This record gives sequence, C-alpha cells and structure tokens, in this order.
Amino acid sequence: MNSENQSPELIRETRFETDDFFDQKRMIEKLDQLIQAWGKELLRNHFIDEIPNSENAWLEVLERDIHWEDLRDQWDFYLISCLIFFVLMREDIKRDFLIQPYNVLGQRLERWLHRQHRYITPLSRDVITQFCLCYSLSGERKPIRVRYKEFKD
Repeated sequence: MNSENQSPELIRETRFETDDFFDQKRMIEKLDQLIQAWGKELLRNHFIDEIPNSENAWLEVLERDIHWEDLRDQWDFYLISCLIFFVLMREDIKRDFLIQPYNVLGQRLERWLHRQHRYITPLSRDVITQFCLCYSLSGERKPIRVRYKEFKD
C-alpha cells in the first residue's frame, strides 16, 4: 500500500497491566495519554472547541451536553462513554488512590456508570466492566486494552 492512500489516523491501544492498578503515577500517565488522544479526536470532529487543560475543565465540558446529539457511530459513543469514565477515574485516583472501603468504591463505580449511561455501547461496556473489576480489586485481573485514535502529522 502506498503512503498517499493511508489514512491520517490509526487505531492504537493502551495496555493496562495488573500491576498498573497498584501504581498511582503509572495509572495517571496512562489515563492522561488516553484522555489527550480522545480530546484530539473530539477537537478534530468539532465536538469541542479546544482540549481542556485541567481536570476541572474536563469535568465542566463533560457536565454539559454539547454536540452529543451529533454523535454518528459506535466509535463516537465509545469515545464519549470511555472519556467520561476515565476522566472521573483520574480525578478519584489523583485524590485517593485505592484507599476507600469496598462500599465507597461501589458507590463510586455506580456514579461513574450513571454519568455515561446514555453513551454506553457493548464496546465501551466491556472495557469499563473490566476496569471496574480491577479497580475494585475483585474478580480476575487480566491486562486491559483500551483503543484510541492517533493522528499522523
């Protein structure tokens, strides 16, 4: 295949290993990578006007229903659902990483899932369920792959 016919975007993935769930710094780095990649995707598709530059700014964007009625396909819904989940997860990991009792973690997971229920798809539900199991330290903890788009210059 010649390079002029290649798409300017590639599907990439971030792999979360079991040990990542016990390393706050590594978790935040990987979540930042995903959030930035998805922010670029939203910007390219005109769902947002600029990439938020702080956790609070991300949360403000996600509080509003901006352009969500324009979502076109399963990828868009995957993107929004995962973005809501991981922004909220990042906020909580930064504040109090794995120090809450199970009942508090359960309430947190319920809050995360409620915030994104309109955008959930089988694709994002699978990723999020795996994360919920790992984050709450229950169930089998296999490596988790999360897909995102990366754009060539």
